[in-house]
Amino acid sequence: MLVDGTGIGDIGAVVLRDRQILADDGVIAVALTFDRSGTVVAGPEIASRGVVYVKENEALLEDMKAAVRAALAARDPSDPWDRDAVAARVRTAVRQLVNQRVQRKPVVLPIILEV
Repeated sequence: MLVDGTGIGDIGAVVLRDRQILADDGVIAVALTFDRSGTVVAGPEIASRGVVYVKENEALLEDMKAAVRAALAARDPSDPWDRDAVAARVRTAVRQLVNQRVQRKPVVLPIILEV
């Protein structure tokens, strides 16, 4: 049995696994805004919780932004714009960089906005 806030019961293995990953490695949200042609018009903006203390790791934050920009620049311009493919590129780039620097594999949430 699990007591979760005001509820008591079974919440499932997937939810417990996700909570364990968040507790161990944290979460990073990466927000990007694209226009209709697939050009970045704003971002990347990065928010981190439970990975590193951002105020003491500004260099890592800037390196994450650079990794996102590089991953997007490596995309073949002749390929049609695909939100899922862009999100996958962003997720992979940030996760690899953080894993190399601080040996963690956070949950990376790409937030892709279109204007």
